[in-house]
Formats: sequence, C-alpha cells, structure tokens
Amino acid sequence: MKKGIDNMKNNCILRHNDQGRLSFTDGYYFTSGQPIKVFYDGKWIDGRIEYSHEYEDYYFINENKGIYIYNLVGVEAKSLD
Repeated sequence: MKKGIDNMKNNCILRHNDQGRLSFTDGYYFTSGQPIKVFYDGKWIDGRIEYSHEYEDYYFINENKGIYIYNLVGVEAKSLD
C-alpha cells in the first residue's frame, strides 16, 4: 500500500483508484483486512475493509457491533495504519 499524508489527522473522502481499490486522492489505498475509521450516521466508527466477491467491491465491517457498510465511495474516512 502506498503511504501518503498522515490520514489520522486529515480526513479524506473515499474513492476508487485505477485498480478498483478504495483510496484517498493522495494515492493511499486500502486492501482487505486493513483497519479504517469511517464517518457514518453522524459518528466515527472503527473497523476494517474487506472485499465482497458477490458485490465485486470493498465494504466496511465492525464485527463487534455488527455494522456492515457498502457503497463507500464518497464516505469520509481515516486510515488507522
């Protein structure tokens, strides 16, 4: 994964890069199993990124709270790496 700016201090909007991975505009991208924090429903939620073969896209999961979020393009996020 390419490291960019300190994403814990700078919130970024998720998008797809040329390889179809979720990424920030600075080039930092996510792969399956990678920790992430997303801003959803008015609050920050810790979790990780996984890939769905059924939907052919990445999604957010927080297993402890049973939260699954699909369609992450445009969602505000922070890397936890």
